[in-house]
Amino acid sequence: MSVGEKSLVTIIYKDPIISFFNLNKTTRVELTEYDESLRKETFDDSYKTPSFRKKNIILIIVDALRASNLNIYGYHKSTTPFLDSLYKNEMLLKVDFATSTYNYTTKSIESILYGDININNEEKGIRIHDILKKNGYKVNFILSGLHKDWYNLSTYYGNGIDIYFEGIDSKKYDPNNDLGVLENLSKIADFTSSGESFFYLHLMSVHSVGTINQQFKKYSPYSFEYLFENQGDRLKAYTNNYDNGILQADYIIKKIFEILDQKGYLENSTVFITSDHGESLGENNYLGHGYFLNINEISIPFLIYDDSQYSYRNLKYLTQIDIAPTILHRIGIHPPSVWKGRSILNEFEPKLSNHIGNGDYSIIKADSSLFIKYSRKIMKDKGTEYIDFLDENGNRLSRKQDLNDTVLSSLRDAFDSLQ
Repeated sequence: MSVGEKSLVTIIYKDPIISFFNLNKTTRVELTEYDESLRKETFDDSYKTPSFRKKNIILIIVDALRASNLNIYGYHKSTTPFLDSLYKNEMLLKVDFATSTYNYTTKSIESILYGDININNEEKGIRIHDILKKNGYKVNFILSGLHKDWYNLSTYYGNGIDIYFEGIDSKKYDPNNDLGVLENLSKIADFTSSGESFFYLHLMSVHSVGTINQQFKKYSPYSFEYLFENQGDRLKAYTNNYDNGILQADYIIKKIFEILDQKGYLENSTVFITSDHGESLGENNYLGHGYFLNINEISIPFLIYDDSQYSYRNLKYLTQIDIAPTILHRIGIHPPSVWKGRSILNEFEPKLSNHIGNGDYSIIKADSSLFIKYSRKIMKDKGTEYIDFLDENGNRLSRKQDLNDTVLSSLRDAFDSLQ
């Protein structure tokens, strides 16, 4: 498939991170600054259970990583040799089908940290790392990218962070080079000095503005010039560049494990590896994310490394608001009742998950072996509502657009009830 120049340029202008560099025609959605004075004053309904046991919690978010380009999810290229080795040695679990709540970064990260979708001041959301800090954890954010200048994203992290590094703080590397994460992680004190800790590590290797170092440019052609010049097969080059980024991210994750092991954190730890959103690689004649709410832009990996044998009863389906409740459940803390997510340590239950894009809205009805995605455009002249029937891995089996269909009608009503 060849991607036309016009649609390709459109994606660049709309991408949240690329728009930071002030390209023309940028559409910028300003986020309301989070007001600490309006936060819920106590965590009275999040409490330790008799099974409370502190473990180091490591949350790794790989920006723009879609599930289908990982070997673990059936990809034909060897993009993740380290993660593959963990999985083959039964040291890594995967959720078969995981989704993001949004197809862009800011609100997706918010959904992960707050256990809810569409947080605003009135809802007085509660951050997972604030709960952990209250229960004796040290909180460390070590991030690639420009979070303070990137749509005010760092505002949503709060003030209760003990150690904070982002890309601009690197002494050696540019802000979007994930080697800076390794640089700053290596400066963290050993576990014996810090005690149980929560780490949020954000990687940019896979994103189109992420820096890919020369040794990871395995798949060719990959030239960045394909974005602006009418040459060659842009889709192939874009995909190769994307896969090279995954190869590098896999290496960075391997080094993160090594550093955490050397410093004593990996023992008695649980590591969660996921993404903020997926990526279109030619779907809808589109490269990137932020425009279409197709399954590739919201289908993300969710991988779990746990140092002990533990039963995660639901490895079928998860969406981002389920991550924070799962983390708390794992260490024996009851999640706040205001959170909408569910822990995957519980048995699978049928659910409706809500997803929001740039003028697109959808819900996914998840019911053991059947997943149905209902989508609606906010602009009636840009398309019609439809439903996609998905398999257990999120792959589309068929599509229906019959407005009189009873299944479509019931999902339409369910969608309206969520708004």
